[in-house]
Amino acid sequence: MSKSTDAEKMVMAVRMQKELPVRKHPRLKGFDYNSNGAYFITFCVKDRHEMLGRIVGRDAPGAPFVELSEYGKTIYNEITETPLHYKDIIKVNAGMYVLQTAH
Repeated sequence: MSKSTDAEKMVMAVRMQKELPVRKHPRLKGFDYNSNGAYFITFCVKDRHEMLGRIVGRDAPGAPFVELSEYGKTIYNEITETPLHYKDIIKVNAGMYVLQTAH
């Protein structure tokens, strides 16, 4: 490779670095995440596209409900089956959860 190609790669790397968002560390400093506690796990969809499901029955009597897409069903299965996968290692209880269609 020529030096100009290496220089072009460096310029491109710097440009890409500037375009990436600055992320803050998601974990609380000094907190022991191995301890018992309640945790929130959030899966976000780019531009809030309704990929996980759709709300149906908005105009029907009674409360509307969510009809899950295949992606939504996959997440639902992971949430409900997680305790079965880790029962010999840790106690996991996915007792309460909300699957929002456009979060």
